[in-house]
Amino acid sequence: MKALLRAAADGMQIINLSLGGPGGWSQDREARLADMLARNGTIIVAAMGNEGRMGLFESSSPGVAASVITVASTENEFRSSNYFTVSLIPAKKGEGKTKKGGQGEQNDGESRPILYVGDVHIDFKNVTLVQIAPGTSGKVKSDACSAIKKDLRGKIALIRRGDCVFKQKVANAALANASAVIIMDNVPSDGFAADTGGARIPVSTITLSDGEYLLEMIKEQKKEVEGIKLTAGNGPKKVYSPNGGFLSPFSSMGPDAELNSKPDIAAPGGQIWSTFPIKLGSFASLSGTSMATPYVVGCVALYLEGLPDAERSAESIKAALQNSAQPRQQQTGFKGYAPVTQQGAGLLNMMNVFKSQVEVTPSFISLNDTVNMNSNQVITIRNNGKSPLEYEVEILPAAGLLPFDKNMMVEKSPQHIRAEASAKIAQKSVTVPPGSSVTVDLKFTGPDTDPLKYVVYSGFVRFKPKTSSADLHSIHVPYMGMQGDYKTVNVLDHTFGLRLFDPQGRQLRARSTTKKHGHSGSGPTKVEAAGSISHRINSEPNADTAKDPNALARPVQIQNAMKIVFRMITASKVLVLDLVAAEGDDPYQVKSYGILKNGVARYIPRNDQIEGNAFQVMGWDGQILKAEGSTLTVVDAPKEQTYRLRISLLKHFGDLENDQDFESHLSAPFTL
Repeated sequence: MKALLRAAADGMQIINLSLGGPGGWSQDREARLADMLARNGTIIVAAMGNEGRMGLFESSSPGVAASVITVASTENEFRSSNYFTVSLIPAKKGEGKTKKGGQGEQNDGESRPILYVGDVHIDFKNVTLVQIAPGTSGKVKSDACSAIKKDLRGKIALIRRGDCVFKQKVANAALANASAVIIMDNVPSDGFAADTGGARIPVSTITLSDGEYLLEMIKEQKKEVEGIKLTAGNGPKKVYSPNGGFLSPFSSMGPDAELNSKPDIAAPGGQIWSTFPIKLGSFASLSGTSMATPYVVGCVALYLEGLPDAERSAESIKAALQNSAQPRQQQTGFKGYAPVTQQGAGLLNMMNVFKSQVEVTPSFISLNDTVNMNSNQVITIRNNGKSPLEYEVEILPAAGLLPFDKNMMVEKSPQHIRAEASAKIAQKSVTVPPGSSVTVDLKFTGPDTDPLKYVVYSGFVRFKPKTSSADLHSIHVPYMGMQGDYKTVNVLDHTFGLRLFDPQGRQLRARSTTKKHGHSGSGPTKVEAAGSISHRINSEPNADTAKDPNALARPVQIQNAMKIVFRMITASKVLVLDLVAAEGDDPYQVKSYGILKNGVARYIPRNDQIEGNAFQVMGWDGQILKAEGSTLTVVDAPKEQTYRLRISLLKHFGDLENDQDFESHLSAPFTL
């Protein structure tokens, strides 16, 4: 945040943010700052994130901000990477055979190039490549996920991807004295980048095809123990990518926590040959929305330089880029356009930006869910040219997505289905005079899908020129929405529940010898019971945090304190934790002895399987708020008593003043 403020203060016109983290809320601190700077004239371009395999609702912060241009990734048309070759045993005279592989066919005795992504400091001299798990298949369970028993001194470890994090695999190889690690993919791909930050040894990645080729070579040369020899290639090698132009599978999917459309635009970010620190080899092939973002930054710079008289606000520049974009097709499983939640308006086309004489606003449409649907939309087309322009208006559906699995957990690989919204278009053909604007009225209706499936549907409103011209292109306005009532979707993962651990990490449970609330004796019965959830929020010292729509207070973590652990299936705007009686089954009626100190948080993101974001962890020092008339005092909750915790989470689009709009759950009884 300090860097953002410094860059803006130093007069930077454009800021590239190839960074971000789990968020989903435009009210997140970093998002709010980025939005403010963008509205004040500094163009902010941010990466959407690389959590494409974590399902929907993964808009990262600060990219989630409304005025920020948020970038998704497409695959490069060509793949350039460093490479190594395999020292094959020359075929005997008259016994030459031909082998097929990912880089073409190779005859025995020839070296086949293996392109790799990652550390360029792998020393291929005086080492050999060995596999950790046996077999020639690229799909082996838990390869290197546990301690490796053999000594890998002088060896590069070939390890399959899957079943545990990359860092664990690499750490196990390092403990076995490996010189380096090469991780092969376990699904067909053009390559991938592995998060192995802090690794003690060099790490690179290769494709499934190349990995299985190496396994075959190890088997054929009978080098399972000794390993096969590798030779470093001379410079990068460039090959055509069949996935070029399609969306990168790692690119994060929207929408944000309030069903606003994100990302905004897509650009090449998969397999980008780019500059790299000199000590790491000067150049490398990298993948990520962090690579796509500077591409868009460069295009914004071209816009500012090449169109000096054009509108320079963040909103206008975003609209110009989106108006120029070309929607991408879904690569597999669905014939048609890929979802807007993955690509925004589509692949940026800077030539269209420079040639265009038309502005279309809004440049994207967020329809919300069925209950809160923004059905009626008005699109304005302005002609800045000198000749009248005619357009046909039509609706083009994109793939729908099933966001949840059968257990109502966010599906990591959502199924693409046909889910076509319809729209009544008041003007299906429009003529825009030069220097003038016209409007098109639309009324959307969601697709005919099961509302309990909560299908996220999307598509494009296309303005197709009636006259064919090299200077005219179709303009696509993306739209997206949810078919179903989002408020009925669970917020908390009730199968995991709400758990409390002591500072040593032991789960607190009830002891049968302790007294429960309601029994005679001193204890928490002297603490006044709190009223409604809204009342408890208003009573909290940080009440402004929960009530102020511009405030933010994430769950607080306290060192050397008890830990409250839970999982959020979806995001929530308000969270309240209080200490309640051990008796009673209705979480809305059970007696409360006080809100926990620091027991109110706001704008909490959903959890996923990303390292560090699988659970919410809140610290608690055992203190609650005691009501004494109109004042509150922080007191220690009496010890050796049996309690439960209650968590209350505001449902999607819920009313803060209505207790029934909160989803409440009780923990198991525990002794404090």
